[in-house]
Formats: sequence, structure tokens, C-alpha cells
Amino acid sequence: MKQALAAAERDPALGAALSLHRAGKLAEAITAYRDILTANAGNADAAFLCGMAALQAGAFEAAASLFTDAIQIDPARADFHANLGLARAQAGNLAGGRRPLTRAALLAPSTASAAFNLGQLLDRLGLTTAAVTAFRASTRLQPEHVVSWIEYGAAARAAKRP
Repeated sequence: MKQALAAAERDPALGAALSLHRAGKLAEAITAYRDILTANAGNADAAFLCGMAALQAGAFEAAASLFTDAIQIDPARADFHANLGLARAQAGNLAGGRRPLTRAALLAPSTASAAFNLGQLLDRLGLTTAAVTAFRASTRLQPEHVVSWIEYGAAARAAKRP
């Protein structure tokens, strides 16, 4: 996300679209992002931010498609993979969210949110042993995050691994 915000500071059109986005004018922001993508289909930050706006607007399939586009342009960005996984999960495709969330956790092993989101998805899929591992990483990376500890304990109990 930081890279996309930095790109918006350097690019006036992207910055203007982000301003609309931040103002809650999601439909206008999406139109502005899509205009940028029409002019430059290789703009990964515009695809990502457009996906974020679509996600916030509840257009989960459109968001997933935009995050996929961003990944095709720049596959090394953990935030692209993480948000693809979240979009798929919110669209009801939990299994489809697993691979991108796992990829995000691998790309950003020191990011607590990547481990936490993966843990939540794995738990929802009934893969409690794997969820325990993800929540353990999340608590190690962000020990003050109380919800990580709660989820970790619940998953460990469900997996019979107190």
C-alpha cells in the first residue's frame, strides 16, 4: 500500500484519483483509476488502488480482477496478493483466497497482517492446524495485537494443540 501511495504523490492523475477515493467518492475514483489504466495498462498502482476502491464499494469480483491485473504487472508485491485473497474470500471463494494470502505471507514474512489474514482464512476453511501456525507467526510479529492471541488460542484449542 505504501508504494501505491508514494506513486500517487509522484503522479498527478493518480493523486487526483486517490483524493476522490479518500473523500469516499468511490464511483468517481474508480472512473478516474480506469481512465489512468486506459492510458497506461501497465500501471500496477492504479490497478491496485482501483481494486481497493472496488473492494470498498462491495464489488468483490471486480476488485479481484483488478488485483489480478496488478499482480500480472508486478508479482512481487505482497499487498497485491493479500488483497486478492481478501477479495476472493469476501466474494465467497474461500478456497480461491488461500493461494494469494499464502503468497502474501511468503513475500512479506515480517508482516503481521499477512500472517493474521492467512490464519483467519485457514481457520474458516477448517484447516485449524495450519491456522495455528499462521496465528503463531502473527502473535510473534505483533505481540500487542490482542485479537491475534484470541484467534491463536481458539485455533490451537480446535486443533487440540493447547
